[in-house]
Amino acid sequence: MQALTRSFDTARTGANSHETILAPIKVATNLLVKHFSLKFDDDPRLEAQPLYVPGLKMSDGKKHDVVYICTMANNIWAYDANDGKLIWKKNLAKPIQPKVTPANGFPHRSEIDLWGINFLWGILSTPVIDLETNRMYVVTWTSPDGALDNKAKYQLHKVNIIDGSENDHPPLEIVASATAQTAGNKTPAAFLAFRQKQRASLLLVQTESGGATHKTLFIGFGMTHEEHDSTHGWLLAYDVDSFRQTAACKI
Repeated sequence: MQALTRSFDTARTGANSHETILAPIKVATNLLVKHFSLKFDDDPRLEAQPLYVPGLKMSDGKKHDVVYICTMANNIWAYDANDGKLIWKKNLAKPIQPKVTPANGFPHRSEIDLWGINFLWGILSTPVIDLETNRMYVVTWTSPDGALDNKAKYQLHKVNIIDGSENDHPPLEIVASATAQTAGNKTPAAFLAFRQKQRASLLLVQTESGGATHKTLFIGFGMTHEEHDSTHGWLLAYDVDSFRQTAACKI
């Protein structure tokens, strides 16, 4: 079994149709036991689904069954799933740390999170792994001082899952405008990183164009506020081979 994307497949079914060990009778008779926990100390909350690659040869020359944990502190942690030992850790960027405004019994309430559940805002969505190239695509939310203002930005990262390096390409800042969707002399809608929330899991698919096969990464954005927000959601497409944006649509 491997988990390279949210809920196992592009349809997000959450179904592992090849499971042979976790049969219903074994789970029902309490044969499923916890051996250990994977511990990370950067943020008490985890939003992205862990991803899993079995039998992967890592930089130590040995094969490991690897679990990848991506946190709201913009860290990636790679663990051996059999003993829980950390293989490598990579910090991608400084996360957003919004101003806390306690209210209604929620001491950590902020302008992003009315319930005060999350303290940091970094890797919010579930990344995706391309096993053919051993690369993970990750979106981070970052700001040089942690503030949620016009200095905030989103970055797309292309991370080597063997050692955590980003040698293929530096992080790509996510920008967009809706020029093609704008009529007349109106000003096109612009992507505002401090007003967008990238919650939807990343989707990697193969597309055909001009007789050639391309891998396209789709990234969806909502808004930081569910009500009384004049900004737009966005759906962006990136060609992963050239690592460039190929389409942008406000929604």
